Parts: sequence; structure tokens; C-alpha cells
Amino acid sequence: MGASPECEFEQIEWPLRIIFVGSICLTILLMVALGYLVPQWSSLPAVARVVLPAGTAWSLLVSGYGLCVRCRTPRVVNEAMERRTLLDAGTGVFNSRYLDMRLAEHEDLARRHGDFVSVLWVNLDGFGKVNAGHGYQAGDVVLRTLAGTMARQLRSCDVFGRIGGDDFLAVLPQTDRRQAHIPAERLRVSVEECVCQAEGGKVVDSLHVSIGVAAYPVNGETMHDVVQAAGRALRQAKDAGGNTVVSAEDFIHSDSRADAIIRKVRSQPNA
Repeated sequence: MGASPECEFEQIEWPLRIIFVGSICLTILLMVALGYLVPQWSSLPAVARVVLPAGTAWSLLVSGYGLCVRCRTPRVVNEAMERRTLLDAGTGVFNSRYLDMRLAEHEDLARRHGDFVSVLWVNLDGFGKVNAGHGYQAGDVVLRTLAGTMARQLRSCDVFGRIGGDDFLAVLPQTDRRQAHIPAERLRVSVEECVCQAEGGKVVDSLHVSIGVAAYPVNGETMHDVVQAAGRALRQAKDAGGNTVVSAEDFIHSDSRADAIIRKVRSQPNA
């Protein structure tokens, strides 16, 4: 979401280039025009014949640029504020509002193109003990560190965000449930190997996550159903002792009917 640092630099740099080139062109035009229109122009010192048009051209262009920046600033500020409303303040990853938007978007794309979309529901094991043993500030550091660690394990096309508390959701487009096990396991291992340095030098380690995996359309006819299926798989992972990945069972409990559902989705027109 948002422009990369390179794009932001380009947005700042190109107006300056326009001002530089434009001032040269406008200076030349003013010099030529004044040479024809002002009889006394040729009698002025050479320095004056350069400085006057150049100064006038520069003033006009800088004034125009300033007006453009003032007109553009409210839009930039609004865009920045909108971006902040889509991020979770505690962890810096996307929030539930953004996840809901992307879930709806990926459901629509998958329905039209006959693709799979997988969902990973991630929950930290024993996070209450972290807060109890190290304090809530340490817990906040752990959440922020682990969120960044997990987000880095996913592809650029995947969506990762916090849905509340110590629960996170990853949306994996064009990924079936079996393929989703690979990034799910990668997330689990990355947390297991993570060591968090909290305030005051406290080290928080031995962290684990449980992950429930579900996929559209085999675990639900809507992404809402798929998320619920991932939640049920997560509960099974918790019941199994945690620090594991569990897939939801097919909601139709029949491979032949699952194939029929997928064929039906893929046969729908791309409209």
C-alpha cells in the first residue's frame, strides 16, 4: 500500500526538473521578445539583458509551483490519513478493516477467474503468560516484533494483518490449501526462532503460534465461510497442544463434490 520510497522521491524531483528546464526556456523567450518589443533593450548592459528575463522567469515558475504544491497538499495529507486508518497502530501491519476489503476483493477475483484463495489464521500460544511474566509493555514489543517477522515471510501479493488481540490473518491469493501449508509452516518456524528484546533488556523467547488453514472454494462458498473454517482449524491446532499447523476439512466432505464446486466456479463468465 502506498508509493515506494523511490516513487516518493520521483514525485518530489520531477517538479524541480520542470522548474529548471522551464526557467531556461522562459528566459530565452523573454530575451527574444524584449529584444523585439523594447527599443532600448539593446542599449542595456549584457548582464541586465540576462538577469532581468531570468529573474522574471524564475519568479513566475516558482510562484506557479508553489500554487500547485498548495493545491496538492490537502490531497497528499488526506491520502496519508487514509493509509493510517488501514494500519494497526500497535503492530504496523494491516488492520481488520483493510483485511475485510481485501477479502472481498479476492473473493470476487477468485469467483470470476476460478482461482483458489487460502487463509491462515494465526494465534500466539500462551501470550497471556508473556504479559503476566514480563509486563504489558513487553507484550506490545513481542506483538510488534512477531508481526513484522511473520509479514516478511510472505509474498508481496499476500496480505497480512491483525484482526485483534494476538490474532492475525494472512490472505494468500492463487494458493490452494495444500500449497498454503508451506508459508504457514514458514510462519510457525519464524516465530519459534524469534527472540524479542523488550524494554529494560528483557529477553522473551520460546514463542510459538498455532495456525489454522482454509481455502476458497473447498472450505466455503464465501471468504467469510473460509475464515470461519480457518478459525475452526485453529481451535483444533490449539487442542493439539499448539505450535502446529492444521488444515480445515472440506466443508462438503466429498472430493467429487469439491471438484464439481471448483468446475462451477471456473465456468462462470468473467464479468
